Amino acid sequence: MEVILKKAPAAHQKFLENLEAVTKRDPRLLGVAISGSIATGQADEQSDLDLQIVVEEKYFDEIMRERFAFTAQFGSIASQFTGEHVGEPRLVIVLFEEALLHVDFKFITLPAFADQRVEDPLVLWERESLLTEQVRANPREYPDPQVQWIEDRFWVWIHYAATKIKRERLSKLLMLYLGFVR
Repeated sequence: MEVILKKAPAAHQKFLENLEAVTKRDPRLLGVAISGSIATGQADEQSDLDLQIVVEEKYFDEIMRERFAFTAQFGSIASQFTGEHVGEPRLVIVLFEEALLHVDFKFITLPAFADQRVEDPLVLWERESLLTEQVRANPREYPDPQVQWIEDRFWVWIHYAATKIKRERLSKLLMLYLGFVR
């Protein structure tokens, strides 16, 4: 894992080093895992960080109440919001001011980490090999894109975008794309 992280952009490496140091001191946490382009070794300066913060079950509600304060430990925040717009209230999407780094924090319990993953992440750190054991016992593979699903929707999406552009409603289209409106 260290080899892949060392290939990550400098801002990402710095952030992850700080995250590891801070989260290891929190006894409510069981570990932190990373997925996405960092985990595959394909990250560049524009990549976001996809983190799973694995919380001991008895502290989950407490962490969820404090999630904005939790994320604020890692730098100055330009913006942050929860992921209800993508059906994921456990997600906090953060844009940090330094390097304009986009970080997705998904707060989950160990059983959710075992059952609700779509890919096998890299474990940044863990207590008692708990995350590694779950990855080994419950392997996942990122689902292949379903070409027919995309094709069924593609021309409707294109038509919708074209009508918004034609009406000069670019701001609405952008806000829709970013998930701020439905």
